[in-house]
Amino acid sequence: MLIYFGLLFVAGAMAIYSWYCPNEPKYYASPHAYVGGVQDSINKYSVSRIENEVANSDEEFAQRFWQMRDAARGIPLDSEKQAGRNGLLHVYYELKDYSYPLARRTTLALYAIGFGIMLVPSADVFFRVVRLMFKTVLASV
Repeated sequence: MLIYFGLLFVAGAMAIYSWYCPNEPKYYASPHAYVGGVQDSINKYSVSRIENEVANSDEEFAQRFWQMRDAARGIPLDSEKQAGRNGLLHVYYELKDYSYPLARRTTLALYAIGFGIMLVPSADVFFRVVRLMFKTVLASV
């Protein structure tokens, strides 16, 4: 019965994660993986959409965006512009990764409760097996 309730909590955590977690952090484990995965396929429209979203986000991410934007003004080199685009993609990934803080905490709590509940029968089985193993070893000596 404990396994059933533990799995209910885990299923709830999985449902919240799949509903609220943005695709960027869901499919890429880190900002570096995200930038490496999308930098060659991203077009100008996507970059402008990302710029607008980051610029209109909460203060920390918008401030980082404007600092990068100001630093990149007047840079003619394509490699420097690519570095600025990569920086923008890093900030965008972090913006998405830190979105929905309540859903993130709820997911963490449900996973912890679910796996904690399932730990009880697992530990019980483990200690029974260890006890039987020691009885068998001691009986054969």
